[in-house]
Amino acid sequence: MNNRDKQILSSIHESNSLEIDYEKLADALIKAEKKASEMKSLKEESPKEKRSVFKAIWSILKGEKSEDGRYLSAPYIFIIVILYRIIAIAGLVMLIPYTITSFNYIASLHWSNDVLLTNIVILFILLLVFVIVFLYMVLFWGAANDMENEKDKDYVMNVFTGMVSIAALVISIITISR
Repeated sequence: MNNRDKQILSSIHESNSLEIDYEKLADALIKAEKKASEMKSLKEESPKEKRSVFKAIWSILKGEKSEDGRYLSAPYIFIIVILYRIIAIAGLVMLIPYTITSFNYIASLHWSNDVLLTNIVILFILLLVFVIVFLYMVLFWGAANDMENEKDKDYVMNVFTGMVSIAALVISIITISR
């Protein structure tokens, strides 16, 4: 690099030097932190209320206006909650005969030394299936409760869109497999 190039680079470097006002930066960070804590406290103070189709219909009939889009999201919440509760109840309905059948199967097992390990593995698998179905049943019931209390209509629409997509996938797989 020749002398002229070094001079050009140094003049570019000097003209592009960045000076930071640290006091302004600190003030901006403090203001942003205060605003974030205020928003968080406002969010925590507002109580969650259940959103249902029936409350929305009653409010519409009374002539109330919706400030937060609850009339838009109430039908979707209703559909999601009903579907999640149906899945949870279906899990319970499947779990009762499964448990009875499992106990009958366990009672019919022969516990000799040559099949002892196989029987223990079978018991473990039966118990594992029971626990998994029970946990999913509880999770779907809890998800239905969460959706009833959800205020964010965009989130509700995303969950509904995801459910419709899964239903379309299942229908297409059934159609292709025939």
